[in-house]
Amino acid sequence: MSKSKDKIRVTVIGGNAVEVTGSCTLIEWGKPKRSILMECGLLQGSKSLLEEYKANNANFKFKPKNIDYVFVSDLHQDHCGLLPKLVKQGFTGKIFVPNGFSDIFKVMALDSAGIMARNAMDLSKKFQKFFEPIFTESDVYDTLALLEECPFDTKIKIDDDIEVEFLQASHTVCSSSTVFWIKNGNITRKIGFTGDLGNVIMPKIFVNNFEPISSANLLLSESTYSDAKRSCKAEERDKDMEKIKSIIYQYTIDSNGKVLFPTFSFMRTQQILSILYNLFYQDENFTTPIYLCSPLACKICDIFDFLLTGEDLKLWRMVRGWSSIHYIRDFESLEATLQKHNK
Repeated sequence: MSKSKDKIRVTVIGGNAVEVTGSCTLIEWGKPKRSILMECGLLQGSKSLLEEYKANNANFKFKPKNIDYVFVSDLHQDHCGLLPKLVKQGFTGKIFVPNGFSDIFKVMALDSAGIMARNAMDLSKKFQKFFEPIFTESDVYDTLALLEECPFDTKIKIDDDIEVEFLQASHTVCSSSTVFWIKNGNITRKIGFTGDLGNVIMPKIFVNNFEPISSANLLLSESTYSDAKRSCKAEERDKDMEKIKSIIYQYTIDSNGKVLFPTFSFMRTQQILSILYNLFYQDENFTTPIYLCSPLACKICDIFDFLLTGEDLKLWRMVRGWSSIHYIRDFESLEATLQKHNK
């Protein structure tokens, strides 16, 4: 943390310093000063709409125009959700992301821009003064123009002072840990960064394989899922699958009721659909329709059609061909479906 010109200064400036959202870490060194940013995530939580707006619309603790590059490890909003705001406020450098990132980021960021617009409108109406959206669709498209996807397991020279390698993190389909080699004068330091990490329990659905960071002069690791209470063993997973099957039988097949799965549009939705397929596609007693009531989740499912490879793609094609799943792609159809099944 020294300010000496021959030291590399690493400052955790986002919400990840104290909680699990708003990941943002600043790395500075050299003279003239070099600056890179590791992630730029949205702050999320149980705060009021106004409090969350203020938190996410606050000025960055740096000047975006002075950042040379940004690196992102994960598609979830707490890691990349404020990239359009960063660009809106003056960042013009490249944003390096793992392979497979861009298409999903586009639909998620555009959806987020729509939410930002509605939130600003609601706040303006409630408080009788103008609230500007944190970012707009135009800012999203400006951000997309700066994205550069990087292959996994390949050391990439960014410039004379920076090399980077993205390692598979096993958290999502294209999540990564990130390793930097930063040259400061005649000294090169290796800095490792992990965002969220997946577990090693098999079988894993639609996630890449975990690769450890073998060594580093400094390692920064987020620990969202490291609590001992979150530990998962293979036998516990099997019991969870039996619980899901039992609950669905009890409330749908046996009593003609409904079961609601609240999920993230990215990853959790696709995994839940696959779990339901594995549990019921050969079950002659299962005639319950499954409705995916999320236009955003449907768009991400479409992207999975060409993003996945190998055995993951084989499974996903079977899931997509299962006639029990109905994809609700617009809000008019969603409203009609809810009205139909709430009678």
